[in-house]
Formats: sequence, C-alpha cells, structure tokens
Amino acid sequence: AMRVYILSFAVLLHTRFCFADWVDKWDGAQRTPSTFEADPQDSRTVKRGSGEIILGNGECIMKKSPRLYIESSPTNGWENTEFTAYGKYESFGSLKSYSGLTLVARSNHDNYKNDGCSAASYYARVYADSGEASFQKEYFHGSSGTVYSASNRVQLPEFENGLTEGVWIGLKFILYSTPDDDVQLELWMDKNNDGTWELVHDLLDTDGAMPATKTVPSGCPIQSGDPVLGGRNVCFLRSDGNDDTTVVHWRDASITKIDPSCKNGLRNGIACCAAMCGDQCGGSGCSQRPGGASACCANTVKDEGFPCVMGEAPCVMADPTCSSGIQSSNDACCAASCGTCGGRGCGGRPGGGSACCSGSILGNDERTCDRYPPPCRLV
Repeated sequence: AMRVYILSFAVLLHTRFCFADWVDKWDGAQRTPSTFEADPQDSRTVKRGSGEIILGNGECIMKKSPRLYIESSPTNGWENTEFTAYGKYESFGSLKSYSGLTLVARSNHDNYKNDGCSAASYYARVYADSGEASFQKEYFHGSSGTVYSASNRVQLPEFENGLTEGVWIGLKFILYSTPDDDVQLELWMDKNNDGTWELVHDLLDTDGAMPATKTVPSGCPIQSGDPVLGGRNVCFLRSDGNDDTTVVHWRDASITKIDPSCKNGLRNGIACCAAMCGDQCGGSGCSQRPGGASACCANTVKDEGFPCVMGEAPCVMADPTCSSGIQSSNDACCAASCGTCGGRGCGGRPGGGSACCSGSILGNDERTCDRYPPPCRLV
C-alpha cells in the first residue's frame, strides 16, 4: 500500500534550512558556469556534462545533457542522505530513451575520468515519456563504455501518458545502509506541488538484487550485484536530451544527512545520542557531556523525538516491533508515556491523542514503525 504524508510549509522550511547539509544558492542574477567551473555563489556545485546550465532567479536551468555535481563537506561525507528537488520540463525537445528528472546519490562520479570504477552510484528517475519511477545502479564509466544495472521501474498511474511540460513535481530520494549492509532506496514524490509527499517506489539493494547488464571491469572494487556502501563525495542533478531543445528547470534543492540505524551516533535502545557525547548514550552525568542532555541523555533524546530517518544524531530510531512503546490490539503503537494505548480518556494522557489514541495513530498512514519511533503504526 502507498504511504502518504503531508508536511506543512513551516515544516518544509524547518527541514530545508535547519537540518540540510546543503541548500541550493540559485538566487540572484543569472550566471552560466562553463564545464568544470563552480557556481560563483557556491563553490560546492560544479557544472559537468554537455549542454548549458543557467543558475539564478531561484532556479537551475539545464539544456541538453548537463550535470550539476554537488560536493559533500568534508570529502566523502555523504553516505545516508535525503536528496530533494523540484523539477519540470520547460520543453521536451528531442529526448533520449532514458530522459527524465534524475537525482543521483552516493557517488564519486566527479573522479570517473581518473578512475572509471569510482562512478558507482544510485539513480532515482522519473521518465519523461512514460511517467515511470525507477532506480538504477551505475557500476563503471570509462573509455570502454558505461556499465549499469537494469532500470527497476514502476508505473505511476497519474503519469501513464508521461510528464507534462510546464508542471512542477517534487522528488525526494532517500538512501541509507542497513545494519546488514544492504541499501534501502526510496523515492517520494510531491505530485501536485502542494507539499503532499507520497512513497512511489522503494527497493532494498541486497547482494545480487541489482546486477550489472554488462561485465564490470575486474579491477573495480564494486562488482556485479554488490551494493554501493560507504560515504561518497557527490550527489548530482542531471538532464538528458539530444540537443538544446530539451530544457529542464530545478528549484528548492537540498541534501540532508540522515542516520536511520545510528551508525554514526551512540545507541541506547532506540535513542541515538551524538558521537561527541563520548562512549555512551545516557548514564550518570550525561547532561554534563558536550552537547548536554538534548544530545547525550537517552531519555531526553527520546522525549524530543526527532526521527533518525529525517536527520543525524541526536535522534530516535524506528521501532518496528513497538519494543519501546505500548501496543494496542489493532496495530497501534502508543508512546510509553501514555500508560495504556487507546480506550476512553486517551486524549487526556501525557502526549495527548496523537500519541495515546489508537484511532489517531492508525489514521496517520505515513508514520509507520518501520521508519519512526512511537507513536507509530505497526506494519
């Protein structure tokens, strides 16, 4: 079943500007960086590929087949990320078979000219002509050719006739490694440009799940079927067309580091404390450690409730079995502070109806326990 959630404009602003590791700087007068040149207003973005990129007036305009590489800071700092951007076609022009609105993450593609193996990447794309959402993995990019996996596609019913020129849609590409060294891929869409985000495609890249369609050079550390693991240096936006008649606009782009499995923090149950807290999350004197109680005390971290699927520590991990909450008889997982889950008077318990009333929890389709801490809905 599709999962839908609605974010208010205030929450979108809070996420975009308070937690993002990178936010576009496309305001101001238009400028046209040449190939291998950085945006004068943002040294972390570099133009590559063929065709033209125009930055300014709040947008990134792509003609033909350019790429806008966005560099992490520090180097190789992007592993688990949420990559968000709104895109539209001004003109389809002369499309390629694989043309679409495309976000690429977990990549060292900026170094492929020196090492073709470094191009290993994950792609999320919505195809212009078919309206299909897809994931694809690149393995190699060199003088001998490019090696990809097959494109794993699902048809989007609203776009069965393809995308529409002049219409903005939002893309949110979420990518993170699991404790088993698999890679979870999720593509969320704001189909109506109104802040309503819907999960349209998800895939777990396990060993062999996305094999290469051609032979990967034997010297590459990532061979056919291997997940792409570890931090990488770039994410990038790309467009693909045969000539300058293909014109794509992007706006409101951001990249946020996330840590759903608390890989980079200190774990205590579902609490994920900041690494700067030392050698433990919680315990005696936790409020006196660097970062204070909000970063280092497990109970405070859980009370503040910031989900690790939306950012880094301090945060609260998902609770797929409701081990830290109170389960009702109908798959609602209430917050532990409620005492009991559901029933008469649930709205008056600590946390209120949204945390303690099973009907409210089950009515929130997006807040599932495989992604969020209690209160959440078991799936």
